[in-house]
Amino acid sequence: METDAGMADRKIIVGIDEAGYGPVLGPMVVSAAVFETPGDIEPADLWSLLERAIHRPGSGRAGAGTAWLGDSKALYSPATGLRRLETSVLAFARLAGTDTGTLLRLLPDLLLDPEIQASMADYPWYSGRDMILPVDAEANAVNTAASGLRAVLSEHSVELLAVRCAPLLVSEFNDQIDRTDNKATVLFDQSAALMSWVMERFEGEPVHILADRQGGRKNYETLLAAAFEGALLSTLKETAEESAYLLYSGARRATIRFSVRGDELYLPTALASMFSKYLRELLMRMFNSFWRLHVPQLRPTAGYPRDASRFLRETAPAHGRLSIDNKCMIRER
Repeated sequence: METDAGMADRKIIVGIDEAGYGPVLGPMVVSAAVFETPGDIEPADLWSLLERAIHRPGSGRAGAGTAWLGDSKALYSPATGLRRLETSVLAFARLAGTDTGTLLRLLPDLLLDPEIQASMADYPWYSGRDMILPVDAEANAVNTAASGLRAVLSEHSVELLAVRCAPLLVSEFNDQIDRTDNKATVLFDQSAALMSWVMERFEGEPVHILADRQGGRKNYETLLAAAFEGALLSTLKETAEESAYLLYSGARRATIRFSVRGDELYLPTALASMFSKYLRELLMRMFNSFWRLHVPQLRPTAGYPRDASRFLRETAPAHGRLSIDNKCMIRER
């Protein structure tokens, strides 16, 4: 982003959050949303800077074509559908230069690891399938939201540089569980891969990483030291509300914060949550559509343990006929 002499000092603000940690069916997705801002902007300030172009859940009615922004769980439910979440995610994706025409055209610009798209061919519910986007939102609403966001971001010299998603499909998730024997470690490792990508891409620039706290964990120093072997790492604070660290690795440097309700405190973290949720929901729609071809009256599932048990009972006969390996369908944790 070109700036005048008065805006020479810039910084990178990155939000990281996940969707799908709890379910036993479908992928877990961790995402990073990367913004560049003037150096004097604090991460929490982005909410107020962009307030004319966004609408937060619980703050009253929003106009048509408004970009909703907040905790993805407040923006989506099976009853209300994907409209609000999808309008906003696709609007932001366009700002980052992403092709939003279909799911398979969206993925190459989003995936941290391009091999994930190739591995989708190993799953019968993904193989050879695509999805025209948007699925629930109106195309005009996406266009309007993107225009409003672009104008306000430009006004404040803020730019969405990139979004990257790190989905773990079920078989790959199970491989990581076999390796670590710890579900929380699997989540952290995906987050650390996104952190590493950001720090390498913006080497030499000040990077501020804002992650939602992962479960009840308060100490991340050991995990960070293992993920960034040889890096200089210092703990800034570890409190009930936030754990913060300073990391130096060669020319790479970052402040890393894990905050309780990070998706409420920091706009980039909320956006990362939304991308994670949106990608997971698209993949779950493909999963449910596949099984309804074989069990026509089947109710779709979100993949959480209690309903997953019902879903697996009802699909058991078709499951047997299709000879599908449980490892690619059911998570070990």
